[in-house]
Amino acid sequence: MSVDVLIAPPRATTPRLQPRVGWAKRMTKGRRHLVAVDLVLVTEDGEPAPWPFPEREDIAYTFDLEGGADFDQWVVHDPAVVLHRFGGSYGPAEFVVTPRKEGECSLRLTITNPWGGPAGAHELRVTVLPPDDPGQEDGAGSGAADAAGSREQRLIEAGVVAPPAGQQTRLDLRVPAVERGDQVPAAGPAGPAGPAGPTRAEPLGPTRTDPVDPGRESPPDRLTEWYSVLGLRRSPSGGLHLGLLPLFAPGDDAGKRVTFTARCAPADEYGTSFAVIAERPGAAGRRRQLRSVQSVRIPPGSYQITAELLYPFPGHVRFHGLPAMPRDDRRHWSAIMAAVPERLGDGAGPAHLIAAIEVSGPAGVVADRIDAVRRLVSYVAAQSESPVCYSVISYGPHAINRMSPEISADTLAWAVSSDVALDVVDRLTRRRAVPDGYQGAAQIECVLTELDDRLTGAEGRPVIVTVGVRPTHPAVTSASGIIPCTRRNDWRGRIESLLRRHAGISFGAIHDTGWPDDVWRFLGNDAGVALADFTASGFALSLGLTAGYAQLLPLPLIDGLRREDSPAR
Repeated sequence: MSVDVLIAPPRATTPRLQPRVGWAKRMTKGRRHLVAVDLVLVTEDGEPAPWPFPEREDIAYTFDLEGGADFDQWVVHDPAVVLHRFGGSYGPAEFVVTPRKEGECSLRLTITNPWGGPAGAHELRVTVLPPDDPGQEDGAGSGAADAAGSREQRLIEAGVVAPPAGQQTRLDLRVPAVERGDQVPAAGPAGPAGPAGPTRAEPLGPTRTDPVDPGRESPPDRLTEWYSVLGLRRSPSGGLHLGLLPLFAPGDDAGKRVTFTARCAPADEYGTSFAVIAERPGAAGRRRQLRSVQSVRIPPGSYQITAELLYPFPGHVRFHGLPAMPRDDRRHWSAIMAAVPERLGDGAGPAHLIAAIEVSGPAGVVADRIDAVRRLVSYVAAQSESPVCYSVISYGPHAINRMSPEISADTLAWAVSSDVALDVVDRLTRRRAVPDGYQGAAQIECVLTELDDRLTGAEGRPVIVTVGVRPTHPAVTSASGIIPCTRRNDWRGRIESLLRRHAGISFGAIHDTGWPDDVWRFLGNDAGVALADFTASGFALSLGLTAGYAQLLPLPLIDGLRREDSPAR
């Protein structure tokens, strides 16, 4: 048996698609074996054929490997082979198969052209031998997942088919042990095979098929599948779930763009991966296929990303709006999924980060204080596993008399998002220089009073960060000689009230030089640092705003994902 697909009218140099398949002719029941499929263009005489598509750089063909009830199988990465105009392909499609019964069996390989039409089929005959020892039967030596469930369950676990509505499936996408045999060469006949292989590439002989004229057949003007981007969403309990965010629908034209927001967490050396998943209209069980994976190394944070639908070959989507352009990622998909943790770090739950900034003093020092708050908000927004809202308050000294300026405590933003808070901080840097005013103290007691009166706890666990240098005004005249607060606010009483009313409240302080008095020691009770020594990562960790370990995510966190998708692990 053989497969041969004509892709131009018959003549002496007619280009034909010749699949070259590497598979073990003798397999062992219960073991995993690799089947690798590549394509070459040849003439009717088996010689290399010229490129028949002058208007295209490459073209993709999709494979489906069926084993019926005799085999379990799943695709390793992408079931497509992309031919390029320089006489080869970008690599074979690979499948893992596990025989389920002994005897003479067959795998059926079918090929689909880029426009969804049939492009050939072939039968791969296999002799399945009994396991080497009884303990290997039914997959005991290759993972219990091979022995349980139907083919549909295998595809659900591999992420190719969605689970039935309401079913939550634990995905096990670890890289299995596979009998690989030889790598697939460009050509060569099949050699002798032992119980597990070896696997060699074998060109499949000609089988007559209807010719396809590349001059008459061209890609459709509109998309014929649904395209979605794969991401992660976090459940209230901290578990990570795979989800699909729809991008494009059947009928969309090439060039259409869709914008979405994604949070890219710290990733490994490969960066964050953007995977495009296709669903065919009317396919039973909502069959899904991985169309492309692109990865990029970028700083963690939230990004507005625009997906652009591209041709020439299906599945290719370009992602704009990132600091760098994502590139094709040729890793096995199972390796990417294996890097997804089961859950995000527990953290301390929702938090309310309140930054009180002293805006009086030398302009350069005030700018450094504001910059420290900007760095802290940016870092927490990118790194925190739990929801965080933000407030910004500016303050200065009371007036010593009517001729001196008073810089009152001013709430600039309350319980807003990180983006709004950063905008407020940026506007604060553009304010005109504030007069020094009374240099003996600043209105820290008024800031604490405002917080004690306003905080309800509904915003999240309060985390109060004070940035400045001056001591507080006392409630009444004292031996310190500092003028008292004009409103008679007492900082000690307000701190005691905050500690009593809000379980888990934290205090952090960024002081210009050090800790000169009791109030700053209280304000820096959980995290205290001099302005010159401030680092956002260490400060946020001390306040419980981030987890105590680096957690790497290979996929983006995306809002708006379908809720019926399965847990990531």
